[in-house]
Amino acid sequence: MTISSSTLVPPCSLPHLPLEPLSIVQMLAGSRLYIFLDYDGTLTPIVPVPANAVLSPLMKDTLVSLTERYPVGIVTGRGRSAITKFLTEEIIHKVSLAASHGFDIHMLNGKMLHVGDNHQMSNFRRFKDALREYISEFPTGCCIEETGYSISLHYRNVKKEEWAVVESMLDSLISRYIGLIRKDGKMVFETRLDIDWNKGKAIEYIISNITHPNDTLNDIFVIYIGDDITDEDGFQSVNKYPNHLSIIVSPDEELGRPTHAEYRLCDPAEVHDFLNMLLQL
Repeated sequence: MTISSSTLVPPCSLPHLPLEPLSIVQMLAGSRLYIFLDYDGTLTPIVPVPANAVLSPLMKDTLVSLTERYPVGIVTGRGRSAITKFLTEEIIHKVSLAASHGFDIHMLNGKMLHVGDNHQMSNFRRFKDALREYISEFPTGCCIEETGYSISLHYRNVKKEEWAVVESMLDSLISRYIGLIRKDGKMVFETRLDIDWNKGKAIEYIISNITHPNDTLNDIFVIYIGDDITDEDGFQSVNKYPNHLSIIVSPDEELGRPTHAEYRLCDPAEVHDFLNMLLQL
């Protein structure tokens, strides 16, 4: 199945990813494998309280084993300090990490990239201060989660009839500051710098810096697994590579949202099974 990076299709039309090692071996065809993974909703289930999204022992063990076999990148909307609390020392020192949707990159080879200049970051910090000050005026159930490069307003625990109020209040606050943009995710509004940068560009940047010097695009095979709207940028970027798998994690009740992914897994349990299968190759 071949889909261009610009094609959007509903997940219900995607083939369920084969979990048989032989099928994946045939896809790889001897290419060097690079694996990129979202965190929330991919490696762990979505939970009402973001701080409770911990890795299962099985997933931890599988990730440790993966890092010993393949180059692995974690590409997450969480800030670097937040995501490192969920990853063991054994994992964090063996992966390339693109935190804050790729705005804060720390690669396994020691290279780093921080997107955004001092003026932009100063303006963004003023916005974060204002949101923290006014959060008590938002509908009950709202909570904020901060990173160095974005701030998320979660409304999963807000009454449905008040969702529009949350959106309107946030947009009003954002409009007072220059150079900011709102991005939507699963029951979350995220405000970040309005810069042409995203998870997909972060993946491309990491690949360009960690691949073997003599590798061509045909020598590598890139996998990206994610579940949220912000992962669509990652799917589009990965789809540009000649050899790739773009995989959305989408339970049956979420099959209506169009996606750039080419394959589907149902939940983090199936993600674990797929990653564990890669260890059998």
